[in-house]
Amino acid sequence: MSAMEFDQNFDSSGGFNKTSLINSHNNINLNPPNFENDDVITLNVGGIKYETYRSTLTSYPETFLGTMFKERNKDLLIPRGKNKNEYFFDRSGELFKYIIQFYRTGKVIIPPEVDTKEMEIELDFFQIPRPISSTI
Repeated sequence: MSAMEFDQNFDSSGGFNKTSLINSHNNINLNPPNFENDDVITLNVGGIKYETYRSTLTSYPETFLGTMFKERNKDLLIPRGKNKNEYFFDRSGELFKYIIQFYRTGKVIIPPEVDTKEMEIELDFFQIPRPISSTI
């Protein structure tokens, strides 16, 4: 079963359909950032490493990672590991792949095999916005 578009993922009772896209963000930056001078950030989430650009994370400043990696907070960060831009989070590394896709695409797609309660917890922790009227 594949994910459906956000506008189509409410069932007949108005409830949310878990197998579909759970978030569509209206503020997607259509102008690609200048990655030439952009910091590469390594996020070690539960032992799984994800690499992305600082600008990818800060393109959603209302989220946990968007706030954390704002330029003004750079001096407050304490990197871990051999890489001086690596940060560890004691969270689910497997579920984080859906979180990082939000930062890259503005959407969170949850496949049917993912536990909805666990995903809710991760979305809440990382402060990923969702439509107010829906639940996973």
